[in-house]
Amino acid sequence: MKKRNMLSFNQTLLSFQNVRGNVKFSYAIAKNTKLMEVEVEAITNLTKEYDEKVINLIREYAVKDDDGQIVFEDAQRNLPKYTNREELETKLEELYMEYKETVDEVEKIKDEDIDIDFYKIPLSSFEGLYIMNGEKKTDIQLSAAELSIFEPMIDDSI
Repeated sequence: MKKRNMLSFNQTLLSFQNVRGNVKFSYAIAKNTKLMEVEVEAITNLTKEYDEKVINLIREYAVKDDDGQIVFEDAQRNLPKYTNREELETKLEELYMEYKETVDEVEKIKDEDIDIDFYKIPLSSFEGLYIMNGEKKTDIQLSAAELSIFEPMIDDSI
């Protein structure tokens, strides 16, 4: 697995931390995020300062509603609406040039292979999953594409 895929897998697992319904699934999420923790932190810490500056620029140029919340041009793709897109892009390019060496180094690191012996669970552990939204219980039905994301932690032989 490439380190960039590991980072993506870690983000997916983190997004499922509040899913309930199967203790094996919950344990696998916790165990596998812990297995990746040191490597993820090492990579993200390299660009932490740069990433924070990018986020601050995006917040600075984003259109905000009356409550100070960012207005989205395309909410599904998480694309904010900007007050001056050209100026933002210029500032982001300047920032990139300032951190180019570090960003390029991290991109090379992300292309490296990593071998992690993920904790595996049977496919049946993905049944009966749900999330709670206040008092409301919402069942989770994973598609084939969504299940394929979890492939590193699925044991087909069980």
